[in-house]
Amino acid sequence: MTVIAYPGPAVRAVPAFTCTCPAGWTAAEAAGALVVVRPPTGAPGATGVGGELVAEVRIETVRVPATARLADIAAANLARRRRLAPDLVLVTQKTGRFDRVPAHLCGAAWTADSGERVAQLQVVLLAPQMSPDDHGREVADAFVITGVCAESDAPTLVPEYVRLASSIRFGTDAAIRPSAAVTAAPESSAATRANPLDADPFTTAAS
Repeated sequence: MTVIAYPGPAVRAVPAFTCTCPAGWTAAEAAGALVVVRPPTGAPGATGVGGELVAEVRIETVRVPATARLADIAAANLARRRRLAPDLVLVTQKTGRFDRVPAHLCGAAWTADSGERVAQLQVVLLAPQMSPDDHGREVADAFVITGVCAESDAPTLVPEYVRLASSIRFGTDAAIRPSAAVTAAPESSAATRANPLDADPFTTAAS
């Protein structure tokens, strides 16, 4: 009988990471995601759309072929969302880097069943190879960071979603501790909120 260990030499674990969020935001476990991050009660969008959709950021992972392109992963995610929301409008998308990590940013909006408008920002990152043993692997770990909110709250919340995604750091010094997986960042100034789907850390590049 063969024993298979996870994590182990044949099956790598999902890379450890840390990220930052505004003071007062909370992180929790969630079905189908590594972590869900939400603004505090009373903050813009915290009450949700039509009492159903709560503003939040979900961080998920998917193991993809090592040759996968970020834009293709993002397109597949967008196609799945479009099947659920036929009136979806693509607001923006671009491929580039957060620091040195390849990233694809996509913004979209659609009408919820309640009739209210929903905004979504999705960022796809490819976790870097963390050790010499990772070279030659047939798969890679894609991190999908998805933030949703009422479209009216997008000018306030979407820039925070971008900053959260851009703050993700991978590596052994990013080992997860119960109180440190997501840490609070200083409040951002209103001046940095002018362009909801832009962020200084994001450097565009050819896809």
